[in-house]
Amino acid sequence: MIGQTQILDMVDCWIANNSVPRFMIICGGRLCGKTYLAKEIAKRMKSYLIQCEQSVDSVREAVKNCYKCAGTTVYLFDNADNMSAAAKNALLKITEEPPRQAHFIVVVRNLENMLPTLRSRATVLQMAPYSKYELDEFYKTQPVKLSPLIREVCNVPGMMLEMENVNVEELVAFCNSIVDNIQQVTGVNALKITQRIRIKEDGPGYDPDLFFHTLQYVISKRIWDLHVNRDVDPFSAVSKLRTLARMLVTTNKYYNEFNLVGVKKDATLDMWILEMREC
Repeated sequence: MIGQTQILDMVDCWIANNSVPRFMIICGGRLCGKTYLAKEIAKRMKSYLIQCEQSVDSVREAVKNCYKCAGTTVYLFDNADNMSAAAKNALLKITEEPPRQAHFIVVVRNLENMLPTLRSRATVLQMAPYSKYELDEFYKTQPVKLSPLIREVCNVPGMMLEMENVNVEELVAFCNSIVDNIQQVTGVNALKITQRIRIKEDGPGYDPDLFFHTLQYVISKRIWDLHVNRDVDPFSAVSKLRTLARMLVTTNKYYNEFNLVGVKKDATLDMWILEMREC
């Protein structure tokens, strides 16, 4: 496992002191290694790992069986953001009456997608950012040579692997064209941008996570370039920096909203476009 040394050191301390929490939530962005971390925790605990489905029946079955465990067992619920309210409520029992031998790990992208009661009773493990060194080491170990631009754009290991299936140069060019033209084109043409972003899981277009992250990279790079470029007129640079900063804040805001359960993704993208045009 790459990175997350602080969390893993803490887990080792828990194990040494026989104080591993009974209920943990691992939170972090897509492709950042949350599930790998959960499996690594179970491995270090030398426990039996059961990967559960998200349905309310699966949760209830796990809760019923966890009190009968003869040895240390970890129940893992991956991608739990979309768990139904009933399934999440079913988890409350193990926070009220913790089992002796069982531990529950729930993996989510956005902590807001979990019930407030569960959040308050859980030990939350927030995935830490990966260092440049860690990402460089991961990049070097890949059997297939990846585009250097992929290493520049991506900030988590899993994203590097997924970006391999995308024309990263074309995606970066698309994001640059948005920054350059979104305020100049008509509203109708601006809204056509959303047609190139995948809304349904099996639909066409760019994966929204890869798109939004690449756009964040493009805007941040432009901000940095303006800071270091001494040939740019200072007054012009200040105006551009303000616009780019507002674009970055707006993109971050709607990217976070896009990942909330129950949000209408097409409407969220439309609102993002309209607000970007006003930056």
